[in-house]
Amino acid sequence: MESSSFFNSKDGDRVYNAGDWADYFRPLFQTGVFNGDLQVVANGGMSVKVQTGYAWIDGYKYRIKDEPLTLDMETASGNMNRIDNIVIRLDLPNRLIKSYVVSGNYYQGTATPKMPEISATIHEIVIARITVDAGTTEITQDLIEDTRMDGDLCGWVCGAVDQIKFEQIKAQFDAFFAKYRASILTEYESYTDAITSYEEQQKEDFEAWVNSLKNILDDADVARLQSEIDQTGSRIDVMESALDETLKNSDLIESLAITEPGKVMDGRTCSEYLVKALGTTLTGTLLAGKTMLTFTSAAITDDSMIHVYTDQYGVSPSAMVYSDGRLTLTFDAQSADIQVKVRVI
Repeated sequence: MESSSFFNSKDGDRVYNAGDWADYFRPLFQTGVFNGDLQVVANGGMSVKVQTGYAWIDGYKYRIKDEPLTLDMETASGNMNRIDNIVIRLDLPNRLIKSYVVSGNYYQGTATPKMPEISATIHEIVIARITVDAGTTEITQDLIEDTRMDGDLCGWVCGAVDQIKFEQIKAQFDAFFAKYRASILTEYESYTDAITSYEEQQKEDFEAWVNSLKNILDDADVARLQSEIDQTGSRIDVMESALDETLKNSDLIESLAITEPGKVMDGRTCSEYLVKALGTTLTGTLLAGKTMLTFTSAAITDDSMIHVYTDQYGVSPSAMVYSDGRLTLTFDAQSADIQVKVRVI
């Protein structure tokens, strides 16, 4: 059925009542107590006070004005326990909203409170629950449970409209994520398996290639190749040394003036920058039977690029650890001394 409001009446064709007025406001304010209002406090003896403030139930307003409302409670049982509800009740047949004490059922052991009455004509909100154990003669504040913030019993009227509920949206997203999470994990596992397989295959291919060289090259070939490697390394050392001296003593470099933001570099500084870019070479000997070789140099930093060369084919470090000023290389133990050269960039 459709309904709408409010419009001016013509010849009595638009007639409204209090229910229409309440229904108009129903979606604008959720049922409950306005923030901080209507607190229940101890009042001495078997009574409590409800502080001033507003409540809103299904579009109908309730207010305690000027001074707190006192509510008297039933005398406690001598041997049984109960929990009483302090409620604000909308009573449509009697056309009113009032505060009441709803006495709980009696229990020998732990008491269970009543739920609020909610029907087509009655709507209760519970603003407090009070524990009345056997023999209680005075209601103290520690016996009063404030339930105003409990959305199932009362709740706060804290906005002009009910807050948007995201439960359904969240449930839909969770279902979507759960569905595709498994798919994404499967794809990722396939990718990592492929990478691992590729690495293993490349390793097998490399080892096969090395083994094929062993079958092709005799001892004389190996010795000749090692000699050529050593000679090449020596030539590189000579060239690097010569380049270093050339850069330091070049008149052209000396005459340069390179400006960086906030800094001017003369030719000497420029040459030092170029030398630094070419790197620093360190040399050392791994003694026979030893497994570790350590280098120290100011050129070694946490972000350095380290290249290691040895004079023995197939010998390389199995681990490398370096930090500011120190580099430690770990090798398999060798039967003879190994010459090691390290380039730090």
